[in-house]
Amino acid sequence: MSKDEAVLHAQSGAAVNDSGSRVNPGAAGQPGAAGALLREARQSQGLDIATLAALLKVPVHKLEALEQDRFDLLPDPVFARALASSMCRVLKLDPAPVLHRLPAITAFKVTSQNRGINTPFRARSGRHAAPLWSHISRPAVLVGLALLLGALVLVFLPAIQQEFARYRQNGRAAVNPGQLAEPASVTTTVITPVPGSSDASGAVPGPSSSILTPVDVPAAIASVPETSPNALPAADVNSDAAITFSAKRASRIKVTDAKGTVIMDRALRAAESASVSGAVPLAVVVNRADAVQVQVRSQAFDLAGVTRNNVARFEVK
Repeated sequence: MSKDEAVLHAQSGAAVNDSGSRVNPGAAGQPGAAGALLREARQSQGLDIATLAALLKVPVHKLEALEQDRFDLLPDPVFARALASSMCRVLKLDPAPVLHRLPAITAFKVTSQNRGINTPFRARSGRHAAPLWSHISRPAVLVGLALLLGALVLVFLPAIQQEFARYRQNGRAAVNPGQLAEPASVTTTVITPVPGSSDASGAVPGPSSSILTPVDVPAAIASVPETSPNALPAADVNSDAAITFSAKRASRIKVTDAKGTVIMDRALRAAESASVSGAVPLAVVVNRADAVQVQVRSQAFDLAGVTRNNVARFEVK
């Protein structure tokens, strides 16, 4: 046995590669090794190693390591056997002799399974596992949220106030839609008739014999629900009634007797007339006074002297 053959025999007898796999006897360094068989088959077909690597879609240096029997440069024996099988399939070579010369898979030591079992467990820092509330409850975050809330209130508060004011106005209009705006204090004229003669016909003196006395009365007048014209006791024109109203345009009239009972509270349409009588003194309120003609005991009564802001107020005694 020559010196070179002895060295090769010693290397193949019990050599173990760096990946922990024992090489089959006579596999590494011999002309009949797996790498030599693959290299001879490739060269016999005239394939370049780069072309074969492109066909197998693997790096060139891995094919070179396999052809040179440098299994320590490959990931593991399983990868080496799979790569050799792929080369045999492309080169149309029987894979059995090649696989027989590759490192045995059963001899591969799986040491990664026992690696890290006794490694101490490092608990995650509580800083990373803190709940969301711990971040929100920070003073800086709370101050920022308070400022944001205040800005939203300042932005939307004027619109909310306008909506409330509009709602109140609509509510007041719904309570008494026919009541027009009245001044806080108006001058009211009291008509005090002079006692007439003992004429059996009941004739009364003209308006020139009446005494007009201006007095101040509060503007707030109790509003009552509007009564239908059929329910009024004196809805029709009566020449013997105390007061007669004739509307040239739409208006509203309210009459209260001495007992505080509202005996008339209605709206008159254009060209409509109505008369009323009751226990004196009668308190009269005429809205849109310029659109109404009044007769007191069949005598025309001028509303100009008792009208303010187009609302006439007077009493008939």
